[in-house]
Amino acid sequence: MAPTPRLEPLMSYPVPAQEAERLKALQALELMDSGRDPAFDDLVQLAAEWCGVPVAAISLIDADRQWFKACCGLDIRETPREESFCTHAIVHPHELLQVRDARLDPRFADNPLVTGAPHVRFYAGAPLLTTEGHALGALCVIDSQPRELTASQVHALEVLARQVGLLIELRSKRARLEQQERTLRTSEARLRGVTDNVPAVIAYVDAQQRVQFCNRKLIDWCGRPESEVLGQTLQAVLGDAEYARHREHVEAALQGQRRDFGLWALDPEDGRFFQFSHVPDCLDGSGPVQGFFVLASDLTAMKQLQLQLAEEARFDALTGLPNRRHFHEQLDQGLLRAQRHGTQLALGFLDLDGFKQINDRHGHAIGDEVLQEFGRRLRQSLRQTDFVARLAGDEFTVLLEDVQQAHELEPLASKILAHIRQPFVLSNGLSLAVRTSLGLALAGSGESAAALIERADAAMYRAKSQGRDNFVLEL
Repeated sequence: MAPTPRLEPLMSYPVPAQEAERLKALQALELMDSGRDPAFDDLVQLAAEWCGVPVAAISLIDADRQWFKACCGLDIRETPREESFCTHAIVHPHELLQVRDARLDPRFADNPLVTGAPHVRFYAGAPLLTTEGHALGALCVIDSQPRELTASQVHALEVLARQVGLLIELRSKRARLEQQERTLRTSEARLRGVTDNVPAVIAYVDAQQRVQFCNRKLIDWCGRPESEVLGQTLQAVLGDAEYARHREHVEAALQGQRRDFGLWALDPEDGRFFQFSHVPDCLDGSGPVQGFFVLASDLTAMKQLQLQLAEEARFDALTGLPNRRHFHEQLDQGLLRAQRHGTQLALGFLDLDGFKQINDRHGHAIGDEVLQEFGRRLRQSLRQTDFVARLAGDEFTVLLEDVQQAHELEPLASKILAHIRQPFVLSNGLSLAVRTSLGLALAGSGESAAALIERADAAMYRAKSQGRDNFVLEL
């Protein structure tokens, strides 16, 4: 009797229309099971903070598993694909998937990640797309409580997902360039065929610092015929000013040291950033160095992204004010300046009286508008040199440097409260009476940041206990 054929289990998850091409694109990137990368870790941390959730991850969907390239708030690296929320997100690559309560969603109600640890209730995932439109996975945020993202949080998650996709592409291109760099020891004819199609400058410089080989990219970069580049010294090719910035690295490479360094364009108006690698042709020490290979990549987009993310990580996405991290940096620096110059510094803590009732009665969108207007009025109440930050929720701080006399603080506090008392007229025509409680503390000689924060916070709570819409000075 013929053996009974084995029946394959039916897949319990949706599959994208171009699954084979998608998996091919994922494998080509060689990201699965790769090591940790701080740039990706920073992006998931930023996603969690922006969306106000405990868990965020960069999830990649393989043929039969979900693997996390980066994750915060969750101590696992992979799950079976059938348990993955992200495998549903990639089916519609141009839409953000939001599951407000997984226990009420028939797709996920029986999912082990819902019924057991980590007890997922809320999920939102923005697909990570290649330039060809394939969804590799998703940037997702997770909570153990039902919730819904605000419009600004949805936008932030989508923006971050695009940045993750760009970072993946840039990392992939960089890896390919490094691989191509290793092929430069082959024949010049093969080198020419390969390197002319690489989007980077590739060259070989001999011990006399003369360019013996270069690809088309360097010719185009110099804007000269090949005959005026090959055989010429680096100084002649680059010009005196540019060569001066490379001299140290050139000399080190000719001594057998590999050098990797980045430089902004010499012309500030150019605004481009290049990453250079100088690789000696005899790194193993088996003989004298005869020259070195040069790889120069235009990483302007990546550098600008890094600068943008570094800046955004120090500012509150809702109000545009400095955030908690930025505040602590500024406070530490301000205390040092006050000690150095013998000046006085004051710290103020504020929150909105009855803000929870505003949210409960009018909704979070109105609450967000109130916070934005509150931050704007605080900024208008102070000097240009003063510092305003939003710590979290409805908690704000003001930092006042170069305070001449303690009695200056009382009229300033009154001015802040008066500005806040003016009716808040919002975009829907709603007019709200908003009030705040303020605690101000003047830093003592040698006082630590922690002690000053504690005194200012305590002063604010005393203002609340004295009837709210009030201020207390702690001198």
